[in-house]
Amino acid sequence: MQTTIGKIFWTGLISALLVLTAFTLEGAAARAVKKKKKDKLANIYIQQGKQTINLAPGELTFRTALVLGTNAQTGRYGTAREPSLKVATHQLEIMLFDPESAGEKVYLTRLGYVETNPAHNFDLNSTKLDPEFFQKAYKMDYNAAIPINLWCFEEDIPLQMTPVPKKPGWFRLVPMGQLPPGNYSITTVSLHGPRYYTGEHPFYPFNLAAAAAPPPEAK
Repeated sequence: MQTTIGKIFWTGLISALLVLTAFTLEGAAARAVKKKKKDKLANIYIQQGKQTINLAPGELTFRTALVLGTNAQTGRYGTAREPSLKVATHQLEIMLFDPESAGEKVYLTRLGYVETNPAHNFDLNSTKLDPEFFQKAYKMDYNAAIPINLWCFEEDIPLQMTPVPKKPGWFRLVPMGQLPPGNYSITTVSLHGPRYYTGEHPFYPFNLAAAAAPPPEAK
């Protein structure tokens, strides 16, 4: 039979554990929110002369190729839809409010459509498996064609970054070189090529289109 002191002890211990659990869950939630907030681009747009082009987030997809254990997956990030936002190729300036990282975590990437990739491209271990052990480990052929069917991140574009005068926290990012027409995106992490799944990320796709030729002069 428990004594009164014993009951008080166990009641106090259970209460303390409940409080500790609540603080732990609250702390984890706060860290998750904080991490998500850092990974978000709240104020970003493209400026071309006097024209302001607002960027809309796109739908980012991860196509899994290999499963490594219970939590690790390798594959490719991309989007199933070709970007609908059209932007002219001239005078491309990305305007960004980012006082925390000063634009250092922003990537401009060229997108390319990928139908398939060979399975061994997704073996990201430091020591690559040979074809025989690859098949035993992943239960598929070394050169098996993995369906991707996404507009994938192909190449990160170097950017020149400068602070915007008289606008604290704002930065201007300009490609270091003329970009050819095509599909591009802005993200907060580099996502090109085969890689591990690292969760969801902000993704702003757009299409760079060459300016239309002027109409012929009337004779």
